Amino acid sequence: MEGLFICTTAVGAVLIPEMNKKGYSLEFASGITVASSAMGMIIPPSVPLVIYAYISEESVGRLFLGGLIPGVMIGLLMLIITLCVSYYKRYPKETITLSAREKASLAGRAFPALIMPVFVVGAVVLGLATTTESVGLGALYAFLVGLILMRELELKVIPKLLRDAIQTSATVMIIIALSKLYVRILALERIPQSLAMFVTGLELPVFVILLRSL
Repeated sequence: MEGLFICTTAVGAVLIPEMNKKGYSLEFASGITVASSAMGMIIPPSVPLVIYAYISEESVGRLFLGGLIPGVMIGLLMLIITLCVSYYKRYPKETITLSAREKASLAGRAFPALIMPVFVVGAVVLGLATTTESVGLGALYAFLVGLILMRELELKVIPKLLRDAIQTSATVMIIIALSKLYVRILALERIPQSLAMFVTGLELPVFVILLRSL
């Protein structure tokens, strides 16, 4: 939930006012932003999946593959629903006309950045690198692309970027450390077993338990 809140806050602060300015209602813009923020925790590379894999000692590559198809399906369904609602409520649409040369130029410029997730996830799935190594390779790849190919990264901002990266990594490591402590306390106190015995002792139908867990 914290990751969902962070994604919604970071993206929504820019998208929601801009969509409202273009003619979309605040309810519609907010709903799209909140719903689409959940995809970031499913589609690889996903930080929550990496944290879960570390805590549960599961395979990161398998979790990435497991989240890919549901993430794509969620994205397609959201796209269809958004198109239907926009068509029904007659929301404005923007038409951009580009020549074939302009399309090719934009596609070629965006291609190095677009293949970075494939580069990072593929290294883990194919067993060419560990999770930590793939992250390092991805960071190096992004640095070289931004500095050499796109030329949008300036050397003077690198210290600030490194400081921000250290703060983000420290936050994640604190979460992992405390979660390991929390899991150990649950195991020592046998809370999962006690909770399971309590739920099974209620003798409720399975669908009722699933509805209560939502």
